[in-house]
Amino acid sequence: MIGLTITTRECTHKLHRNQLNSIMGRGRRLSEYEKGQIDGYHSSGLSATQIGVIIKRSQNVVSNYLRTKENYGLKISAGRPSATTSREKRLLLRDLTHNQMSIMESKLKNGFKASKQTLWKVCQSSENIKYMKMKRRPKLSVQHMIARLEWARNHMSFGTQWQNVIFTDKKCTVLYSSNQNFY
Repeated sequence: MIGLTITTRECTHKLHRNQLNSIMGRGRRLSEYEKGQIDGYHSSGLSATQIGVIIKRSQNVVSNYLRTKENYGLKISAGRPSATTSREKRLLLRDLTHNQMSIMESKLKNGFKASKQTLWKVCQSSENIKYMKMKRRPKLSVQHMIARLEWARNHMSFGTQWQNVIFTDKKCTVLYSSNQNFY
């Protein structure tokens, strides 16, 4: 049997390998009950290792608590470091608003290492930028509306001449010429 035997004044504890693994590593913070147990065992003269075995917590968490009782648990874990610095965030937002670039254009121009989704989240967390799809075409002004209506009225009586008109939305590009596009 591979394990650990701890003998204290009051009792003997035998732990198997799987029990040792369950008390090792990063775990939850100490509860108020566990803090009271640690204080009681420590005042009776037990070491941090012995206390850790008895309450089934690591020796590190016990010694950390004993070292800083008043400040234990006040520090908030920072979590995963941000993929973008505050400077990169400002640069991205400036490109999007002032230079009217897309996220990918700004990423390529500035050499951001963060992914497109990460940069997208930066934009969503900004209070100054609101996502809106661009219109497919500009809005018609009042002048354009009047001109279109007038053209339609003039051509209402076009009759059979409409058969000579070809309606297309295709674009034809001639290759190997003088780089002119024909519509």
